[in-house]
Amino acid sequence: MVSSKMSLFPQSAWTAAVAAAVGLGLAGSLTPAARATVYVSNNFDSGLGSWTTAGTDANATVTDTGAESPFTANAGGKSVAIYDNSKAVTPSFTSPNFNGATGTTNALVMSFDFEVLAYTDQENDTVQIKSSTGAVGVNMGFYSAASQTGPGLTSYVNGGTRVTLTASQSPALNTWYHMTIVGEALGSGSPTWSYAITDTSNAVLSSASGLGFQHPMANYNSMQYNFNVGTGTPVGGNFLVDNVLVQTPEPASLLMLGTAGTGILLMPRSKRNRA
Repeated sequence: MVSSKMSLFPQSAWTAAVAAAVGLGLAGSLTPAARATVYVSNNFDSGLGSWTTAGTDANATVTDTGAESPFTANAGGKSVAIYDNSKAVTPSFTSPNFNGATGTTNALVMSFDFEVLAYTDQENDTVQIKSSTGAVGVNMGFYSAASQTGPGLTSYVNGGTRVTLTASQSPALNTWYHMTIVGEALGSGSPTWSYAITDTSNAVLSSASGLGFQHPMANYNSMQYNFNVGTGTPVGGNFLVDNVLVQTPEPASLLMLGTAGTGILLMPRSKRNRA
């Protein structure tokens, strides 16, 4: 289900809490918490850190030269710019492993800021959450059709089915957004994932819950951004990424609110720490 409003989900108490936060675009505003396990926290102001790059050449680069995200607006801050002007390679940018070689089965809240800059050729920017074996569980794409000059349409894979959003639900070009991805604990039952995309006013552009993984996930191990310029004449383009945070939820940070006699769990909003 795709929605631009908060909705209640028939999931576990913790998942319902996070899903409600995702529905309001609040989960991504969490500060790395002392009682949570933080796997990744990067703002890229001082370089790419321990992230790795692949598929680069003179015409396809990954650098810390992008503009600072307005969500934090840190003076002198930067973001990662993934640039592709070559059909020969597909540049990628991958986080360090979440928990060494074995990954983690913990429930996770994964968030980041992003901007897709203007382009005139087909473009396919993706964010993927992978397991330690390389299986892709979460797969979100921001792309355009060949020869399209307007904003591309966002899509995600729900189980084995790709779902394409409408233009009004898809991010506009040259505009920063914040994305939160929530993955349920793995190892038993039928875990799912949820997401929300919010703008700088915290309005929800689109969200969905109860989604199936593209491939079975034994663990969560890394986050990867990919940029494919497409099949037409290369014209270049940038996909900017900033303020990546991957952590377990902190139960003590959840607040029970009553609405029409129904308990809705929400995460408190706080300024994100730029570590």
